[in-house]
Amino acid sequence: MMQIAKTHHIQIDWEGPYKLDELHTLQNEETDYGIYQIYGKHQIYGSDVLLYIGKADQQTVGKRILQEGWEYVNDSNNIKIYIGRLHGRQTPTNDEWSREIDLAESLLIYVHKPAFNSKSIASVSDTELQDIHILNWGNHRDLLPEVSGLRWTSKLDDMNYEVYKFIGYEEIRKPIEGYEGYYEISETGKIYSVKSQRFMARSDDEYGFHIVKLSKNGISKNYNVYKLWKEEFPNLSESMFKGAKERIY
Repeated sequence: MMQIAKTHHIQIDWEGPYKLDELHTLQNEETDYGIYQIYGKHQIYGSDVLLYIGKADQQTVGKRILQEGWEYVNDSNNIKIYIGRLHGRQTPTNDEWSREIDLAESLLIYVHKPAFNSKSIASVSDTELQDIHILNWGNHRDLLPEVSGLRWTSKLDDMNYEVYKFIGYEEIRKPIEGYEGYYEISETGKIYSVKSQRFMARSDDEYGFHIVKLSKNGISKNYNVYKLWKEEFPNLSESMFKGAKERIY
């Protein structure tokens, strides 16, 4: 069985929308870093659609978006911006923080395929994304609330799968007193032959016995199946017994 490595969670808290003329409010040098989404009009996909996912890890989100020329796109007055800040139990090192931003951007782009993202993510290998699991909180708009690298990468491609099949309920069996090692009776009243390793059947019916012949040491004797069942399962409800209480053949 393939061993699945421990998942690395990246949690992103989203807020917005912001307008282009509000980017000056997103230039806090301590906290305004992470991932951003741009929504607007697309000539094919329509209005208010996800156009772009980007990252800001060496400069603030506000400064980064100002450099991209969104004010020149069609219907720029209706551009909406959503900001995703990474969060967790404690702030990691700058290198770790930057790395998580890079991984999150790559996986989110790959999964959601925004209309304007022509950027290649080849620099982040499939292997590096396999155990990444992104949790999107807050106003994440059209992004999936959870994004699993295990689901979207090739890690599981070579696994062989089998559709689950019902194999039946394995009944409890108890040895029949006096015939231990020879015969057992199940909790529904079937007689099991230990020697042949199968349930005894009459006319292809495992419950066809009202009277069953048990043999040991060359001596055979007839027994009432219901009485045998009651002796071995005295505490079970009578409704559990599925065998024949009277002659049916």
